[in-house]
Amino acid sequence: PEMIDSFNLCKAIIANTIERNITEEALKESEEKYRNLFENIGEGVISVDLEENIIYCNPIAERIFGVPPNKLIKRNLSEFTTSETLKMIHTQTTVRTQGTKSTYESEIIRPNGKKRQLFITVTPQFDKKGNVIGCFGIFHNITERKRGEKKLLQRENYLFSLNQAKEILLSSESKNSFQQFVDILGTASNASRTYIFINHTNEKGEALMSQKAEYCAEEIKPEIDNPDLQNLKYDEFFIRWRKTLSQGEIIFGKIK
Repeated sequence: PEMIDSFNLCKAIIANTIERNITEEALKESEEKYRNLFENIGEGVISVDLEENIIYCNPIAERIFGVPPNKLIKRNLSEFTTSETLKMIHTQTTVRTQGTKSTYESEIIRPNGKKRQLFITVTPQFDKKGNVIGCFGIFHNITERKRGEKKLLQRENYLFSLNQAKEILLSSESKNSFQQFVDILGTASNASRTYIFINHTNEKGEALMSQKAEYCAEEIKPEIDNPDLQNLKYDEFFIRWRKTLSQGEIIFGKIK
Protein backbone atom coordinates (compact mmCIF):
# COMPACT_ATOMS: atom_id res chain seq x y z
CA PRO A 1 0.00 0.00 0.00
CA GLU A 2 2.82 2.42 0.80
CA MET A 3 4.34 1.72 -2.62
CA ILE A 4 0.96 2.35 -4.27
CA ASP A 5 0.51 5.60 -2.36
CA SER A 6 4.01 6.72 -3.31
CA PHE A 7 3.32 5.78 -6.91
CA ASN A 8 0.06 7.73 -6.90
CA LEU A 9 1.83 10.68 -5.33
CA CYS A 10 4.50 10.59 -8.03
CA LYS A 11 1.81 10.46 -10.70
CA ALA A 12 0.07 13.44 -9.14
CA ILE A 13 3.31 15.42 -8.96
CA ILE A 14 4.18 14.56 -12.58
CA ALA A 15 0.66 15.38 -13.75
CA ASN A 16 0.72 18.66 -11.86
CA THR A 17 4.16 19.52 -13.29
CA ILE A 18 3.03 18.70 -16.82
CA GLU A 19 -0.16 20.74 -16.35
CA ARG A 20 1.82 23.65 -14.94
CA ASN A 21 4.30 23.51 -17.83
CA ILE A 22 1.44 23.41 -20.32
CA THR A 23 -0.22 26.37 -18.57
CA GLU A 24 3.03 28.36 -18.52
CA GLU A 25 3.64 27.56 -22.18
CA ALA A 26 0.11 28.59 -23.07
CA LEU A 27 0.58 31.78 -21.06
CA LYS A 28 3.84 32.56 -22.85
CA GLU A 29 2.19 31.94 -26.22
CA SER A 30 -0.73 34.17 -25.24
CA GLU A 31 1.61 36.95 -24.07
CA GLU A 32 3.64 36.68 -27.26
CA LYS A 33 0.50 36.76 -29.37
CA TYR A 34 -0.80 39.93 -27.71
CA ARG A 35 2.65 41.53 -27.73
CA ASN A 36 2.87 40.97 -31.50
CA LEU A 37 -0.67 42.30 -31.87
CA PHE A 38 0.04 45.54 -30.01
CA GLU A 39 3.41 46.08 -31.67
CA ASN A 40 2.08 45.60 -35.18
CA ILE A 41 -1.38 47.11 -34.89
CA GLY A 42 -1.88 50.14 -37.11
CA GLU A 43 -2.61 52.45 -34.18
CA GLY A 44 -0.65 53.82 -31.27
CA VAL A 45 -0.89 51.93 -28.00
CA ILE A 46 0.22 53.45 -24.72
CA SER A 47 -0.11 52.73 -21.01
CA VAL A 48 0.42 55.34 -18.30
CA ASP A 49 0.23 55.37 -14.51
CA LEU A 50 -1.86 57.82 -12.52
CA GLU A 51 0.96 60.39 -12.71
CA GLU A 52 0.90 60.27 -16.54
CA ASN A 53 4.24 58.44 -16.70
CA ILE A 54 4.47 56.23 -19.77
CA ILE A 55 5.10 52.61 -18.77
CA TYR A 56 4.38 50.90 -22.10
CA CYS A 57 4.07 51.89 -25.74
CA ASN A 58 4.24 50.26 -29.16
CA PRO A 59 6.40 51.38 -32.14
CA ILE A 60 3.49 53.24 -33.78
CA ALA A 61 3.11 55.36 -30.64
CA GLU A 62 6.81 56.23 -30.76
CA ARG A 63 6.52 57.31 -34.39
CA ILE A 64 3.42 59.43 -33.73
CA PHE A 65 5.12 61.10 -30.76
CA GLY A 66 8.21 61.65 -32.93
CA VAL A 67 10.78 59.92 -30.71
CA PRO A 68 13.37 57.22 -31.53
CA PRO A 69 12.66 53.56 -30.67
CA ASN A 70 12.66 52.77 -26.95
CA LYS A 71 12.79 56.47 -26.02
CA LEU A 72 9.17 57.03 -25.03
CA ILE A 73 8.85 54.74 -22.01
CA LYS A 74 9.54 56.44 -18.63
CA ARG A 75 8.77 59.87 -20.07
CA ASN A 76 5.79 61.93 -18.89
CA LEU A 77 2.92 63.16 -21.02
CA SER A 78 3.58 66.68 -19.73
CA GLU A 79 6.66 66.73 -21.98
CA PHE A 80 4.43 66.54 -25.05
CA THR A 81 1.55 68.86 -24.19
CA THR A 82 0.67 72.39 -23.23
CA SER A 83 -0.42 73.12 -19.67
CA GLU A 84 -4.01 73.51 -20.87
CA THR A 85 -4.01 70.13 -22.62
CA LEU A 86 -2.35 68.50 -19.62
CA LYS A 87 -5.11 69.84 -17.39
CA MET A 88 -7.67 68.19 -19.68
CA ILE A 89 -5.72 64.91 -19.53
CA HIS A 90 -5.68 65.07 -15.71
CA THR A 91 -9.45 65.51 -15.80
CA GLN A 92 -9.76 62.44 -18.01
CA THR A 93 -7.52 60.47 -15.62
CA THR A 94 -9.76 61.43 -12.72
CA VAL A 95 -12.71 60.06 -14.66
CA ARG A 96 -10.73 56.88 -15.23
CA THR A 97 -10.26 56.35 -11.48
CA GLN A 98 -14.02 55.82 -11.37
CA GLY A 99 -13.61 52.89 -13.75
CA THR A 100 -15.04 54.72 -16.76
CA LYS A 101 -13.92 54.31 -20.37
CA SER A 102 -14.02 57.29 -22.74
CA THR A 103 -12.96 58.64 -26.12
CA TYR A 104 -11.76 62.15 -26.85
CA GLU A 105 -9.50 64.23 -29.09
CA SER A 106 -6.23 65.71 -27.87
CA GLU A 107 -3.13 67.42 -29.22
CA ILE A 108 0.51 66.57 -28.63
CA ILE A 109 3.64 68.54 -29.45
CA ARG A 110 6.53 66.49 -30.80
CA PRO A 111 10.15 67.25 -29.82
CA ASN A 112 10.64 69.06 -33.16
CA GLY A 113 7.77 71.43 -32.30
CA LYS A 114 5.26 69.97 -34.75
CA LYS A 115 1.76 69.27 -33.49
CA ARG A 116 -0.31 66.13 -33.95
CA GLN A 117 -4.03 65.72 -33.40
CA LEU A 118 -5.03 62.39 -31.85
CA PHE A 119 -8.29 60.52 -31.42
CA ILE A 120 -7.96 58.46 -28.24
CA THR A 121 -9.88 55.63 -26.64
CA VAL A 122 -8.86 55.15 -23.01
CA THR A 123 -9.77 52.46 -20.48
CA PRO A 124 -8.74 52.13 -16.82
CA GLN A 125 -6.20 49.54 -15.66
CA PHE A 126 -6.78 47.69 -12.38
CA ASP A 127 -4.59 45.78 -9.97
CA LYS A 128 -5.58 42.42 -8.45
CA LYS A 129 -7.57 44.18 -5.73
CA GLY A 130 -9.63 46.14 -8.24
CA ASN A 131 -7.90 49.46 -7.68
CA VAL A 132 -7.27 51.71 -10.69
CA ILE A 133 -3.52 51.98 -11.20
CA GLY A 134 -3.35 53.67 -14.59
CA CYS A 135 -4.82 54.01 -18.06
CA PHE A 136 -4.51 52.07 -21.28
CA GLY A 137 -5.04 54.02 -24.49
CA ILE A 138 -5.32 53.27 -28.19
CA PHE A 139 -5.05 56.26 -30.50
CA HIS A 140 -4.58 57.22 -34.11
CA ASN A 141 -3.24 60.31 -35.82
CA ILE A 142 -6.06 62.48 -37.25
CA THR A 143 -3.88 65.50 -38.06
CA GLU A 144 -4.39 65.33 -41.83
CA ARG A 145 -8.12 64.82 -41.43
CA LYS A 146 -8.38 67.86 -39.15
CA ARG A 147 -6.37 69.95 -41.62
CA GLY A 148 -8.68 68.89 -44.42
CA GLU A 149 -11.74 69.76 -42.36
CA LYS A 150 -10.26 73.16 -41.50
CA LYS A 151 -9.46 73.94 -45.14
CA LEU A 152 -12.94 72.88 -46.23
CA LEU A 153 -14.54 75.08 -43.57
CA GLN A 154 -12.32 78.02 -44.57
CA ARG A 155 -13.31 77.57 -48.20
CA GLU A 156 -17.01 77.40 -47.36
CA ASN A 157 -16.75 80.54 -45.20
CA TYR A 158 -14.81 82.32 -47.93
CA LEU A 159 -17.36 81.48 -50.63
CA PHE A 160 -20.22 82.56 -48.37
CA SER A 161 -18.45 85.84 -47.58
CA LEU A 162 -17.61 86.40 -51.25
CA ASN A 163 -21.25 86.04 -52.20
CA GLN A 164 -22.25 88.34 -49.35
CA ALA A 165 -19.70 90.95 -50.45
CA LYS A 166 -20.87 90.70 -54.05
CA GLU A 167 -24.47 91.36 -53.04
CA ILE A 168 -23.41 94.42 -51.05
CA LEU A 169 -21.34 95.76 -53.92
CA LEU A 170 -24.06 95.24 -56.54
CA SER A 171 -27.20 96.15 -54.64
CA SER A 172 -26.26 98.57 -51.89
CA GLU A 173 -26.87 102.26 -52.41
CA SER A 174 -24.76 103.11 -49.39
CA LYS A 175 -21.68 105.28 -49.85
CA ASN A 176 -19.83 102.74 -47.72
CA SER A 177 -20.52 99.76 -49.99
CA PHE A 178 -16.89 99.64 -51.22
CA GLN A 179 -15.61 99.66 -47.65
CA GLN A 180 -18.08 96.98 -46.58
CA PHE A 181 -16.94 94.88 -49.53
CA VAL A 182 -13.23 94.97 -48.66
CA ASP A 183 -13.94 94.48 -44.93
CA ILE A 184 -15.87 91.27 -45.60
CA LEU A 185 -13.46 89.95 -48.21
CA GLY A 186 -10.32 90.82 -46.26
CA THR A 187 -11.55 89.15 -43.09
CA ALA A 188 -12.78 86.02 -44.88
CA SER A 189 -9.55 85.55 -46.86
CA ASN A 190 -7.31 86.31 -43.85
CA ALA A 191 -5.51 88.88 -45.98
CA SER A 192 -3.12 91.47 -44.61
CA ARG A 193 -4.55 94.08 -46.96
CA THR A 194 -7.51 94.28 -49.36
CA TYR A 195 -8.32 97.37 -51.40
CA ILE A 196 -10.39 98.78 -54.26
CA PHE A 197 -9.16 101.23 -56.86
CA ILE A 198 -11.60 103.01 -59.16
CA ASN A 199 -10.95 104.15 -62.71
CA HIS A 200 -11.58 107.75 -63.79
CA THR A 201 -10.11 110.35 -66.13
CA ASN A 202 -8.59 113.79 -65.64
CA GLU A 203 -9.40 116.96 -67.53
CA LYS A 204 -7.09 115.82 -70.33
CA GLY A 205 -8.97 112.57 -70.74
CA GLU A 206 -6.10 110.48 -69.40
CA ALA A 207 -7.03 107.21 -67.70
CA LEU A 208 -6.33 107.25 -63.98
CA MET A 209 -6.91 105.02 -60.94
CA SER A 210 -7.35 106.04 -57.31
CA GLN A 211 -7.69 104.02 -54.13
CA LYS A 212 -11.27 104.14 -52.89
CA ALA A 213 -11.44 101.67 -50.00
CA GLU A 214 -9.02 99.59 -47.96
CA TYR A 215 -9.09 96.81 -45.38
CA CYS A 216 -6.04 96.26 -43.16
CA ALA A 217 -5.38 93.44 -40.75
CA GLU A 218 -4.15 94.24 -37.26
CA GLU A 219 -0.69 95.83 -37.09
CA ILE A 220 -0.82 96.72 -40.81
CA LYS A 221 -0.42 100.43 -41.49
CA PRO A 222 -3.35 101.85 -43.53
CA GLU A 223 -2.57 103.59 -46.82
CA ILE A 224 -6.03 104.92 -47.62
CA ASP A 225 -4.89 108.53 -47.09
CA ASN A 226 -1.65 108.12 -49.00
CA PRO A 227 -1.68 110.76 -51.80
CA ASP A 228 0.71 108.61 -53.84
CA LEU A 229 -2.15 106.13 -54.36
CA GLN A 230 -4.45 108.74 -55.93
CA ASN A 231 -4.66 109.74 -59.60
CA LEU A 232 -2.17 107.14 -60.82
CA LYS A 233 -1.78 107.35 -64.59
CA TYR A 234 -2.19 104.11 -66.48
CA ASP A 235 0.15 105.31 -69.24
CA GLU A 236 2.93 105.86 -66.73
CA PHE A 237 2.52 102.96 -64.30
CA PHE A 238 0.18 100.35 -65.75
CA ILE A 239 0.47 100.25 -69.53
CA ARG A 240 -0.09 96.47 -69.68
CA TRP A 241 -3.03 96.73 -67.29
CA ARG A 242 -4.73 99.37 -69.43
CA LYS A 243 -4.45 97.21 -72.53
CA THR A 244 -5.74 94.11 -70.73
CA LEU A 245 -8.66 95.90 -69.05
CA SER A 246 -9.67 97.73 -72.25
CA GLN A 247 -10.12 94.31 -73.86
CA GLY A 248 -12.56 93.28 -71.14
CA GLU A 249 -10.14 90.84 -69.53
CA ILE A 250 -9.14 90.56 -65.87
CA ILE A 251 -5.76 90.80 -64.18
CA PHE A 252 -4.90 88.25 -61.56
CA GLY A 253 -1.91 86.54 -60.02
CA LYS A 254 0.24 86.32 -56.91
CA ILE A 255 2.28 89.32 -55.86
CA LYS A 256 5.72 88.42 -54.53
